[in-house]
Amino acid sequence: MYRLQSILNFLLFFIGSLLESVIASTNSSQQLYEQAITIIDTLPPPDTYLQSIFNDDNIDNYLYIPQYNVEKQNYESYDPNYAQFQENFIGFNSIMQYFGFGLPPNDTSINELKVTPFQEQVLPLLERAAEENHVDSLVKLADVYMFGNYSTPTNYHRALSLYHRAVSIEANGHAYFMLGFIYSTGLFGEIPIDKKKSDLYYQFGAENNDVNSILVLANKFLNGFGRVSDCTMARYYYSRLSHLGMKYLNENNIVLDDHDVLYNIRLVDFKGGLYGPKLSESESTVFKRSFASYKHSFTENNLDIHEHEYVDYFFNSLEYYYGDYFIEKNQTKAFEVAQECVNLAKHRYGRSGYMHVNDIDRFFISNCQVLYAKMLFYGHGVKQNYDEAYKWFSVAAKIGIQPTEAYNYLGQIHQMAPLTGNAESLQALSFYEKALKLKSARGALNIAKAGIRQSDGNILNSKDADKIHTLIKDAAYNGNAEALYFWINFLDSGVSEHFGFTASCEVEVTFHRRFGERLEKFFYPHLKYAFEEVKYGNFKNALLGYAMAAEQGVENAQVSAAYLLFQLEPFIPIQDKKNFDKDRVNMAIKYLERASAQHNLDSTVLLGDIYFYGVKSANISVDYNKAFAYYNTAAKDSSSHGCFNLGYMYEYGLGPVNNSVDYFMAKRYYDNSLQLKRVSAESKSDLLMPKVNTVPINLALLRLRLKFLFNKKEYSRQKSNNDNNGWLSAFRKLGANSKEIESRNLDATEKAKRDNAKAQAHHEGSSYFVDEEYDTGDYLVLFFTSMFFLVFLIQNIYRHVRRLGQRRNNDQPENQNQPDRNENQNGNGFHFEFHFVAL
Repeated sequence: MYRLQSILNFLLFFIGSLLESVIASTNSSQQLYEQAITIIDTLPPPDTYLQSIFNDDNIDNYLYIPQYNVEKQNYESYDPNYAQFQENFIGFNSIMQYFGFGLPPNDTSINELKVTPFQEQVLPLLERAAEENHVDSLVKLADVYMFGNYSTPTNYHRALSLYHRAVSIEANGHAYFMLGFIYSTGLFGEIPIDKKKSDLYYQFGAENNDVNSILVLANKFLNGFGRVSDCTMARYYYSRLSHLGMKYLNENNIVLDDHDVLYNIRLVDFKGGLYGPKLSESESTVFKRSFASYKHSFTENNLDIHEHEYVDYFFNSLEYYYGDYFIEKNQTKAFEVAQECVNLAKHRYGRSGYMHVNDIDRFFISNCQVLYAKMLFYGHGVKQNYDEAYKWFSVAAKIGIQPTEAYNYLGQIHQMAPLTGNAESLQALSFYEKALKLKSARGALNIAKAGIRQSDGNILNSKDADKIHTLIKDAAYNGNAEALYFWINFLDSGVSEHFGFTASCEVEVTFHRRFGERLEKFFYPHLKYAFEEVKYGNFKNALLGYAMAAEQGVENAQVSAAYLLFQLEPFIPIQDKKNFDKDRVNMAIKYLERASAQHNLDSTVLLGDIYFYGVKSANISVDYNKAFAYYNTAAKDSSSHGCFNLGYMYEYGLGPVNNSVDYFMAKRYYDNSLQLKRVSAESKSDLLMPKVNTVPINLALLRLRLKFLFNKKEYSRQKSNNDNNGWLSAFRKLGANSKEIESRNLDATEKAKRDNAKAQAHHEGSSYFVDEEYDTGDYLVLFFTSMFFLVFLIQNIYRHVRRLGQRRNNDQPENQNQPDRNENQNGNGFHFEFHFVAL
């Protein structure tokens, strides 16, 4: 008995000592972690030690992704000699831009590894805490090695090991997501891909409320990636995300602003798209540029900005307040500039009550006052002051042309009741009504929210239920993100059914996704991280950020990630061609396919090009059937580029049925390409798009006509094969007028779609009777045009021969001292003039 008691005492002592040791160790590791975090808060921003190689002035011309070195597992550094080379050959700049080629202005070696205070002071603390299995330290350290934070060299294998250690000790949603991402992408050739592990870790992450994991699962269920497509499950996950997003807005008192910089853009759009500004068809996503561009558009309208200095003040203040892709926020400076604008206007017009102000100045003065008051309201760049904010909102509301923002803030101040009584004051509602009369979505939302509060959250209990429902719907459809959240809830809860509104599962999911895109800072912070890394030439880090969003279904990120993995080679080889790794090209193809599924035309055409030309270095061989299929998909989506490529394949018998040449189909698709190109040009202003270039299409049509004219054998073959659908049929029906009448009644887009249907019917072997537009008159035009050109050529030669003979026969001595006027002649004294006419 005594011995048993002794053993028990010993065990209790041992367990107690062990617990004390564990507690002491935990306290020690926690202290190390907290000490590390404290030091991080005192460090300068991470980009302090980096020099940006891209800015607003050079990224359009010089965005270029260098060769990826498989052995180094990183992109090569920029060679500054290439930049100098580009400057020396600046005459070719437009050509290189046209074919999607640009060279970097700086050498990224400037950003190569340097020892930073983070690495000296923080990293050792995190390493020590991680050795003691402190979970937060393990995850933090893993992120450092994964994302290269504070210029720390990336080490993917070390990061993978740390994430595994963290989740083996304690569940951690972020660590689960990172493990899922690593095994899903294989980090582009560095880690073996394991889809089963990836799906498992994503599921664990979602169960631990990790937003990134939930986004991935929602996208997988929506599109059926690795599972059966299930819209109901997708809606469930997207609904969870919307609620988390709204909770984030409310807890942090965040009001979404239309001027906020959003990084959900396609990186390649800075250089005009995947095919450059003249060929790319996907609309550009880079709308938010320097506010200087707004001032430029002001002068484009023949207005002298120097005569309206308030314009300059306003846009400069906006630029400092919101920042830009290449400009950091400086709200203190923004307040100073806005204050100068407000004080100048007050000095000039304040005594007269702003009565004698022209409309342009009135508009920008009131906007300066609103921005100035807004900063006072929120305490941005200045101490918060509601009274002063109310004063200037009132002035702006009085003199403004469309003072909707001023009305909404005045209502909000009354609702907060720093000046007046109850929460739903009549003053607040009156200001919201004024904003609503000016078509303000936010005004509609504010009135609706007041009604929701009065009905205790259930609008069906309100006598104004129909009005509230309509206001929310209108505000949501006018782009207000918070209203969109309420509208989604009305649909999900069945409230909208009481007013005759229903929506399919797919439509509801679309609403959820649009809401999520507006909350980019919460849902997709890795998009900003990716762009910032591009600015400093850290393309490997940038790829991580874009790939994370690509896995979550963001179309623009899918294109950006694909662009970092694979780039089209320029037609003019300025430098050695790149070598591409097969794993990375296959991953690029995966992202392009997902972007194509979201109707990104350039991605679809690029997929066709990959298989049309092949990628020799990546062992991806030419596959005309796949190329044809992708071009056909693009053509069905009204892609001029896709139609042109299909026409080319038919012209040369590459990919269609039996690989046979088919001039009829080639002409059809060339015609469609031309029509779609013109329609696209008409739908966009000259400021958004360069002039449409139809020369390649017209040359292809001319080439095709000449081939058909001189290739009698092919002409005979098509006669027998296409008695109803071929060109010969058109020649036989010169008297048919119904076709001309129909063409006049169809616009260009309808005509292109009709022609696509005809071409598709012909390709599939079915009948689609048609009278062709072209007849033998075309060949008469070709003949007379050629004769016209030939006559002018002979006439020029004859005239210059006569002049040359006259000079040689002229032996007057004074002519020997005449200046040489033959600088434009060739070596034999001839001067040719070429006259071109439209064919």
